[in-house]
Amino acid sequence: MIQLYYRPSGSQTIAIWPEVDSIYYNNISGSFILNYNQDLDRSSGSIDLTLQNTPDSVTPRLVFSLANSNVPQYGGYYTVELFERIGATLATWGQTTDTWRAADYTWNATTDIVNSRKLDTDRAWVSGSDTPSFTQYVSADEDGTYTTYHG
Repeated sequence: MIQLYYRPSGSQTIAIWPEVDSIYYNNISGSFILNYNQDLDRSSGSIDLTLQNTPDSVTPRLVFSLANSNVPQYGGYYTVELFERIGATLATWGQTTDTWRAADYTWNATTDIVNSRKLDTDRAWVSGSDTPSFTQYVSADEDGTYTTYHG
């Protein structure tokens, strides 16, 4: 399970051990995305990831950094899918037949995204802006009690 934290600024690091059988680390594109789907309300989105390590056959684990502000703001359980974007050389203005609507890249990108492959499906717990955090107890009646049943 992946632990993600929503914060308005900063970044965090996560590690994912892909479950694909193919030897993906021989041809890493360097462009990754994490698609998420909230289990309760089915809201979805995606997070751009930046690869921080060079995986190999001994340590195929992928370590990513991501912006805290890109994490969903609401806490809970999510289903996540890791995709590697596979790119091709960007087309040159006047030498392409790509339509404006079909182009799938940003102005400063170095490649055109032509395909993707799924590397992993996993679960994530998000600590969001709606997750309460208690740092101090201000009154005397904040003692918790619980009952243990023995069978």
